Amino acid sequence: MYAVSQATDVDTGFGNRNNKPAAVLVFPVLLGGVLWGKHPLRGWEVPGGKVEPNEDSEQAARRETFEEVGGRLKQLHWLAAYQTPEKKVKWVYVADVEDVEARPQTSEIVDVRLVWDMSPQQAKLDPDVSFIMKDRVYEVIWPLLQPYMLADVKHLHV
Repeated sequence: MYAVSQATDVDTGFGNRNNKPAAVLVFPVLLGGVLWGKHPLRGWEVPGGKVEPNEDSEQAARRETFEEVGGRLKQLHWLAAYQTPEKKVKWVYVADVEDVEARPQTSEIVDVRLVWDMSPQQAKLDPDVSFIMKDRVYEVIWPLLQPYMLADVKHLHV
């Protein structure tokens, strides 16, 4: 069983951008929704993972998004940084999805869905949602995501 993450100090300023992150969390926006992947043990969550030694955080965000939900991203936008209970820094990004392809066969994700309306309150109550999406980070990020999601929908009505 996984415990709820205890990340509480979410910095949406640029103060934490001086430290290279150990991991990233990505909110890939498509058709006004966000692509979520279903991890076989944790449940539904957005893409994320560690930054490999040979890559920067944006490369990690692109790689994790492709590996987990098959998304190819346009420009990434930094939203926030936070520290895990293990004192590791994570950066949070949002990006428009340029294309969706089949995930690599090695992907640990078992399903992908497009989510339009999963508020932090709903995520906390849903037993199928990963503990990663039930902490303070998602509460802070949710309102920051809305302009990106709405802007993506406006492109559909051209």
